[in-house]
Amino acid sequence: MGVEIANFPTSNWDGSTDNRSDYTSVDKAPDSRDWDRVTAELVALETFVRKQYFQNCINANASTVVICRPMYVKSDGQMDLADANGSGTRHCIGLVTASIATTATGEVQIDGIFEATAAQWDVVTGGSGGLTPGASYYVSATVGALTTTAPSTTGDTDCLVGVALSATKMRLILGSKLVISA
Repeated sequence: MGVEIANFPTSNWDGSTDNRSDYTSVDKAPDSRDWDRVTAELVALETFVRKQYFQNCINANASTVVICRPMYVKSDGQMDLADANGSGTRHCIGLVTASIATTATGEVQIDGIFEATAAQWDVVTGGSGGLTPGASYYVSATVGALTTTAPSTTGDTDCLVGVALSATKMRLILGSKLVISA
């Protein structure tokens, strides 16, 4: 049993159209209706995938939030910068995919492989040269930052965000949260 995808054709396509129902004909090249069907399927699939990996959000921060910043959901449904030592701000749900101005709507990636330039990662990690391949990255005790050192102060939250695959790519692994106790 497959996943139901909105606007995705439910019937199996046999490769024929009104112009090509005769399989004995010499011209079996795809026609415009073939491409229309393929395009419709690709658009439906892209929409389905985007819903699985991305979440629209309203930036509730007092300033523009830049790419790669970890975000949490506020009680009003808007999003702000995650922080490992804030009681309501520590549950990161994803990373900003492009700069979002204050009160503007943008996207947060919640799953999959997140890619940014080394310089963009450096702004968020405080490092240089991008991510360290194989390193785990956590929400930092510094608002809106990531760190390779899991928070260890009492009351902080150890919130794993992902593992670096290269200097520019991170596999998001959100959802692991552990409040540090004495």
